[in-house]
Amino acid sequence: MALRTLGNSLLIRLGGGLLALGLAAAVASAADYAFTHLAGPLGGPGNADGPASIARFNTPNALARDPMGNIYVSDAGNRTIRKITPAGQVSTLTLAGADGGLANVGYSGLAVDAAGYLYVSYSSYNQHKIFKISPDGTVRPFAGSSYGPFYDGTRQIGVNVDGQGGAAAFFEPTGLAVDAAGNVIVADTGNNTVRRITPAGTVTTLAGDPDGGPGSAGYVDGPGTTARFTRPASVAVDSAGNILVADLTTIRRIAPDGTVTTLAGSGGQSGSTDGNGSAARFLRPCLAVDASDTIFIGDGTTVRKLAPDGTVTTLAGAAGQPEIFDGVGSAARFISPSAVLPAGDGSVLVADNQSDAIRRVAADGTVTPFAGVAGNFGATAGTGAQARFNQPWGAAYDRDGNAYVADRGNNLVRRITPAGVVTNHVATNEVGGREPVGVAIDRQGNLFVVCARNTIVRVAAATGAATLYAGKDLTFGKNDGPAATATFHYPLGITIGPDDTLYVADTGNKCIRTISPQGVVGTLAITSADVPLSAPNGITIDAAGNLYVVDRTLSTLHKITPAGVMTVLAGSPSQYGATDGVGAAARFSGPCGVAADAQGNLFVTDNGNNLIRKVTPAGAVTTIGGTFGIYGSADGTGPAAHFLAPLGVAAASDGAVLVTEELNSAVRIGRPLAAPVILTHPSGQAVAPGATATFTVTAAGYPAPTYQWYLNNVALSGATGATLTVPNAAAANAGSYTVTVSNSLGSAISNAAVLSLVTSNPTPAPSGGGGGGGGGAPSPWFLVALAALWLARRFVPSGRARA
Repeated sequence: MALRTLGNSLLIRLGGGLLALGLAAAVASAADYAFTHLAGPLGGPGNADGPASIARFNTPNALARDPMGNIYVSDAGNRTIRKITPAGQVSTLTLAGADGGLANVGYSGLAVDAAGYLYVSYSSYNQHKIFKISPDGTVRPFAGSSYGPFYDGTRQIGVNVDGQGGAAAFFEPTGLAVDAAGNVIVADTGNNTVRRITPAGTVTTLAGDPDGGPGSAGYVDGPGTTARFTRPASVAVDSAGNILVADLTTIRRIAPDGTVTTLAGSGGQSGSTDGNGSAARFLRPCLAVDASDTIFIGDGTTVRKLAPDGTVTTLAGAAGQPEIFDGVGSAARFISPSAVLPAGDGSVLVADNQSDAIRRVAADGTVTPFAGVAGNFGATAGTGAQARFNQPWGAAYDRDGNAYVADRGNNLVRRITPAGVVTNHVATNEVGGREPVGVAIDRQGNLFVVCARNTIVRVAAATGAATLYAGKDLTFGKNDGPAATATFHYPLGITIGPDDTLYVADTGNKCIRTISPQGVVGTLAITSADVPLSAPNGITIDAAGNLYVVDRTLSTLHKITPAGVMTVLAGSPSQYGATDGVGAAARFSGPCGVAADAQGNLFVTDNGNNLIRKVTPAGAVTTIGGTFGIYGSADGTGPAAHFLAPLGVAAASDGAVLVTEELNSAVRIGRPLAAPVILTHPSGQAVAPGATATFTVTAAGYPAPTYQWYLNNVALSGATGATLTVPNAAAANAGSYTVTVSNSLGSAISNAAVLSLVTSNPTPAPSGGGGGGGGGAPSPWFLVALAALWLARRFVPSGRARA
């Protein structure tokens, strides 16, 4: 990640321009950084309770409602069960009981009976069980057992066993429902059967091949166990007691007498076609039914309805377009609806699994958020949260404060202005650069992009034209020499020295490669008393020419002097953790990116810990963003900010730190907190009566400061901007103007600026003959100047600096 400074100056952006300050005037406060979203979606995975509008989930995949109206969410990625009250408050269930089977596992299905007992399905390699959770949170096994898989060569044997409680056996039990008699209906996905558990825990097979296993798949209608299903994953019970089943490509019904029929779809024929009955098409649908027996279906990237007459229509979303947008009908977008839950008013709640949120679809197809904040990925240009990325990696700043981000999943380099406007700068794959992962900028503004598939792409500053600069697409190797014939092996980081030499972290070759300004590739000679590089990833260079490299496998930060001597600056090889400290006492976990600021401080994305770390030139490590053990996409200061797989980092010339997040598909910016500093004080004005006077102050500080102007030490109502305009100046406006600039960390008061009124000097009457005499009335200009001097002395407020 390249660093670009302007001599010894710090650039402060003021409106459309830049103001250069000496570095000594840079904002202080070493470890307090406030992180906000610069571009990309505001949501994403997390594990935060609270009001539904700010809670976070991680791949929610099942929904259920109890008699009190509480909604339960199987939060698979967090391995928890979450509860949403009718008032919209999200909490995490505290589970108790001697059985540890529900600790730290991802749950597949949920259902609630009339007494408020919650049923949970869970499957792993050798655990395929149904648990029952009482309203007080006590957990006990309900049915199913532990076993190892056993095959006879074509089928899995002994996994679809009926019986009592733990004597029964399931294979990948998934969807659950409860009928009017309190029986729990189970979609036994791996067995291709539908099972029933009585309130006493007795398990029987209702429909599908009772031998179970992969060899039992099919789409055969008929009585009970003569019927065949293919990966049934979702079940519901309608008002007549029919069991509704969604298997791989069809919607089926099991009548109370056990007869299986197909309501919609065609066995083995996938798609997203609306229509009646067998004309409709599905792919891995999930379902639920409302009180009027309308079936709601989450299917692919859409939410659909199956009316009682067999007609299938799409309520919201667009087939084959996995994105996240709220809207009406086909204008809305989903990524992967994994569960639906009718709300009773014609609307339906949707667990949009990969968007990490619960969303609501109204009866008219209007999609709005319900709980959690959806994340998203894509390639959309736009401003701030409207923009979309797909695995953003490395980043670098140019002299004007624009950031360039290697958007790996889109094969794009994206440009982000200081205001957060995102555009597609160049498509690297068009010139043989696949999977861009790092960016560096030379003194002329040319971009060099390292691509993981073994190439370097050059983008000319003047024209934006991209060309293949070094390496060969999809060709692995370690050949030095002319750039056109050189080869790399999975390079992941790039930076550029003061002489425009490129340094590449050649990860697969476990070394640092150089590319001279003349285009000759070499291998950097390194001597080290420490362990050699194992997986060099991010790389940067400071003003003295020292290289810094993070090794993802060793979890260390290395320093390489201009003489090629390498030492471990921070961390201890192959010792993992999140400890702050100095040198070898510090710990990282899979660090990926590193950038240097003008003072020689280093910023490291600690990927495995979801933290942002700061390292001084002496190797002292502190955490400036995130909290160990917590991940997400929350903005905030220091530990209140949460990240998910931070990858790239760039240090801006104004002290800010830009961070890219692979799994949140977002770009965040951290700004050092600082009390306001006035950079330019307002100047005095002398204007004619009726004219306009304008006073302006410029200030730096974060959070962004607010302003209050004063006239003769009295606050002016509504005067709260950086500029104060006094129209139609009159005697009442004359006096001393000051402005107080404030934020949560402090305030600063400007020097006084005096507004005085002046009139034109009248033409003197012709004098009589003879010599002139002294004396006479003083000049009007003299009186004005005298009044201005008196005002300046009289109205400078006590304790405020004079102009």
